[in-house]
Amino acid sequence: MNVGQYLIVYLYHTTMKPFCTFSLVLLTAITLTGCVSVKTQHKIDPIHITMDINVKVDRALDDFFGDLDAQAQELSE
Repeated sequence: MNVGQYLIVYLYHTTMKPFCTFSLVLLTAITLTGCVSVKTQHKIDPIHITMDINVKVDRALDDFFGDLDAQAQELSE
């Protein structure tokens, strides 16, 4: 082997071999991550809200009877 051939072999082992190994590892990683699929399912459930309407009824009754009480006071005066 002459000096040119030794130089080519030296360059291959010092630069090309690590580059090829890195490229192969990178290509394998990209290929494997491209094959992974994630399936998600979304389920929308209705929200049930229970409201206590006693406050509304109490206010309505107070307004109704308050008006009657006011009218009764006006008539008695």
